[in-house]
Amino acid sequence: MRAKGFTLIELMVVVTIVAILAALAYPSYQEQVRKSRRADATAALMKTAQVLERCYTEFHKYNDANCPAVKNSNTASLSAEYSRSDEGYYSISATTLAANAFTLQASPTGAQSGDRCGRFTLDHVGRQGVTGDGDQDGTSGTDADAKKCW
Repeated sequence: MRAKGFTLIELMVVVTIVAILAALAYPSYQEQVRKSRRADATAALMKTAQVLERCYTEFHKYNDANCPAVKNSNTASLSAEYSRSDEGYYSISATTLAANAFTLQASPTGAQSGDRCGRFTLDHVGRQGVTGDGDQDGTSGTDADAKKCW
């Protein structure tokens, strides 16, 4: 009479196959998660830019002290409400915040810090950019990289 069930060898083969499949799939999954988190950066930059544009319409300058996004009109700094993205994966800063121009930057933090797109930028004329190598071809910060990351 033959016993029913699996041998230890058969079980080890199945476990090995599952481990190989998981090792191949996990990096791809992680990249998709990082890619979906990029929306947090772009949304935060667009939201802050929209508030600054409203300030320019109302006060005739981007860095007016009455603007809710401006922490201090003498420095290029954003108020606390606009210095982090909604989900917290990016910190938002103004590299330029003058009366007639601004440049915003979203820097990845925490779990998002390893993202290949790096920092996102947006300026007062709507130019979008990245400081990382978005397509890993050695052309960091080009329009092609920005389109792939944004």
